[in-house]
Amino acid sequence: MIFAPEFEHIALSNNSFLRKLSPYTKVFLTFVYLILNLLITSHFYFIFIIFVFLMYFISNIPFRYTKRPIFIALITSIVISLAKLHFLKKGNPIILIIDFYPESLFLAIIIGLKIFTGVLLIIIFISTTTIQEMMSVFKKIKAPDTFIDIFMIIFKYIFVLNDESVRMRNAQMVRLGYNGFRRSLESFGNLIGMVILRGISRCNNMSDALFLRGYKGKFFYPSDITKPKFYEYMLLLFLGILPLLLGLYVRA
Repeated sequence: MIFAPEFEHIALSNNSFLRKLSPYTKVFLTFVYLILNLLITSHFYFIFIIFVFLMYFISNIPFRYTKRPIFIALITSIVISLAKLHFLKKGNPIILIIDFYPESLFLAIIIGLKIFTGVLLIIIFISTTTIQEMMSVFKKIKAPDTFIDIFMIIFKYIFVLNDESVRMRNAQMVRLGYNGFRRSLESFGNLIGMVILRGISRCNNMSDALFLRGYKGKFFYPSDITKPKFYEYMLLLFLGILPLLLGLYVRA
């Protein structure tokens, strides 16, 4: 899970250079880099990945908190790359269990790496910016109140549902619910169904509670956040706007 209490704690106690930047700067740069992650498909993408890894190292994030989402993103990237090697039909195929097209190898690797790099960018952002700061920026730039309120509610209850799913899974394991492949599939399916039902029940209960308390779309109140300093405007120009323009030009 990317959004986890550990990352909020890291953001609060982080003393890296990225943590000291204004939330406005980090939101803008993250948005730009996510766009560049989608746009770049040439050899420059590997330079972009190196730059993202450099940001990860200077963000001072303990690896023990990021190894799980990074591992899941890496496995997903490998699977997507292999799938693209089959579906990007370019050149003569190599017939194994399924057909692979070697001439599509470069593009397949790039497409797979985009997932990994996107997850890494999100980890860097949420590990150096608190949820309060993030939502305050969205509030300042006039994002819809509905979006902010829904995000805050999801952020709260995603941990509640995660705790409940852990408890239910532990109960299944005590009752040998994962003894054997078939029983494991049945238990996992039941677990997913119960989590969905608990989520719907929680949603209805919260909706009724907000309605009874006169909720009118003012769930979140922003905090004061620092504006970008002069050197941050230089960062926005040289590390944000210019790379974005270059990426749009190369894409065109």
